Amino acid sequence: MAYDLVATPQTHDTLGETAQPGGTVADRREGHPARPGRILPHFTVVERDYTAVTDRLAPLGPLAEEHGMTVKGVTVRPAAEARRLAARCGTAPAGPAHGRPLLDTDVKLCEAILALSGTANGRLAAEGFERLAERCGPGSGFATLAEAVHERPYLCLAVLVAGTVWRYRYDRFGFTTRSSRLHESRLLRLGAPIFRYALFLLIGGHVTGLLVPESPTRRLRVSEAPYHAVTLTMGGAAGLAAALGLGLLLYRRLRVPAVRRATSRSDRLTPPPLALVLLTGLTATVSSVTAPYDHRLGVAVWFRSLFARDPDVDAMAQAPLVHRLHALLAPALFAL
Repeated sequence: MAYDLVATPQTHDTLGETAQPGGTVADRREGHPARPGRILPHFTVVERDYTAVTDRLAPLGPLAEEHGMTVKGVTVRPAAEARRLAARCGTAPAGPAHGRPLLDTDVKLCEAILALSGTANGRLAAEGFERLAERCGPGSGFATLAEAVHERPYLCLAVLVAGTVWRYRYDRFGFTTRSSRLHESRLLRLGAPIFRYALFLLIGGHVTGLLVPESPTRRLRVSEAPYHAVTLTMGGAAGLAAALGLGLLLYRRLRVPAVRRATSRSDRLTPPPLALVLLTGLTATVSSVTAPYDHRLGVAVWFRSLFARDPDVDAMAQAPLVHRLHALLAPALFAL
């Protein structure tokens, strides 16, 4: 192991450059004190391990998270992006970079560029504007820019709350679906319990899988393989049961004339998106057999970030398409 003292020049738009009035460097011969970052360059002690140069070049190092990334004098912290790169690109299995995200192919390097650039990553852009707002004050307008680049998927929730209040006030007796038990009961007794209990299982599984992070199962020594197997088995079974129950209820509504006549407009609008939610959920479950995807490092991170009012959009953007469709269609049910 060796150590070098490296002189870092004053780069453009940094605090060191702007600290020199008029861009003029004071002359030490005139009695000005030698101050690194003002009159002198910055000096940094760099650790060198010449036996591990290749191992350290391949992955993303830890300094981006420890010291942040500074561009044009604005520092952002890409800890969330590093975690997602680790999940998407894999990590170094051993050596001095053990556990760090791998950038050993051109595709992985492009993933890193897109994840770590404020141009492509709205979360980092918003964080950069927030740092500028702290520096320039409330009247600078940067806080407004930070809010503008945040993508906040709360529209469906707002429609749900406003619509529920409106229906309770103006359509209280049409709040729920009309009872059709008197028109037909045999299929209803069969399909309704299957659909209802399967739906409860699905909601409970989603809440557990999305709100509980990976760390508790790791502390319990539950590895990814058995966790994935249990999720696949229970989620697939509950999804199939819910689809079966919904199919029986739809068949009853379409085939029994009295039930069909008693169907309201809202009862006709709800089944198609509900069926699409179940279909995309089952497709995501089945596709994870051939192309495993750890939702706890992607979709679950995005879901928990909603409650912090700081949506981690990039975590959802890097999820497979079917997971994104499932997450898009599910809130649409609330909007209905």
